[in-house]
Amino acid sequence: MGDYHFLIDCTQANNGQDINDMKENGKEITRGTFLRYVNTESLRTVEKSLGYDRDFSMSRDWHVSYHRGTFRGVPAVWFVWSAIEHIFTPLERSI
Repeated sequence: MGDYHFLIDCTQANNGQDINDMKENGKEITRGTFLRYVNTESLRTVEKSLGYDRDFSMSRDWHVSYHRGTFRGVPAVWFVWSAIEHIFTPLERSI
């Protein structure tokens, strides 16, 4: 289980430039690579809030993409769902 926890999504970020910088310098990764980074419980909480369940899991949603980079100078991974970046970092507090 990874140690990256959900931090923020792009709708909560106060500075859009931070999101743009993260996206411009990030790279796309596989779901498998993403899962190596994130805390399973943290991810499950976010997935449930987005409406995923046993009958339709995020892993089967081909519209979701996964990425790795930095957010505000901190290593991060994120997934893009409905054009919203959901950011996970090793920090459990806002940066």
